[in-house]
Amino acid sequence: MALLLVLGPLLTASAQEAPSPQEARRFIEFYYAGQGQGVVLAEARICTGVPHEGAQAYQCVDEVAPDAVQVGRPYHLRMVFVVPQGVAGESITVRYNHEGTLQEVDEVTVSGSIRFRTWTEFTLQEPGMWQIQIARATADDVEELHTLDLRAQGGGE
Repeated sequence: MALLLVLGPLLTASAQEAPSPQEARRFIEFYYAGQGQGVVLAEARICTGVPHEGAQAYQCVDEVAPDAVQVGRPYHLRMVFVVPQGVAGESITVRYNHEGTLQEVDEVTVSGSIRFRTWTEFTLQEPGMWQIQIARATADDVEELHTLDLRAQGGGE
């Protein structure tokens, strides 16, 4: 988790901001020699779509706030990972929980990349509180990478 905190400013810096030499070195070392340390979730967003082509290919279209999700409407959970070079087939699990009860599980596979972009599509069927948990299996446990708390509106609420 400490690596996520260090990489966070580097990955979210605007084009005008250069990382410090220490941040850049740590990022480079992780990418080229970080095999066995897992992956870093750099971004997770709820979007109305993720185009496959064109100027906005693989970008989040119309980000949706966690309290603005509507029941019965399809959404995309767009994720960006930093995956060390040479890592192939790292499995990421996305769990959708409604008020504490597991409703759906999606799985994506990521491989070595400075910016591995992927997404899942989902539709919440019930109003109320939801959690989207993004995790990866480790040798002896499950590492929670991020949790999004949502409030689904509509559907008789």
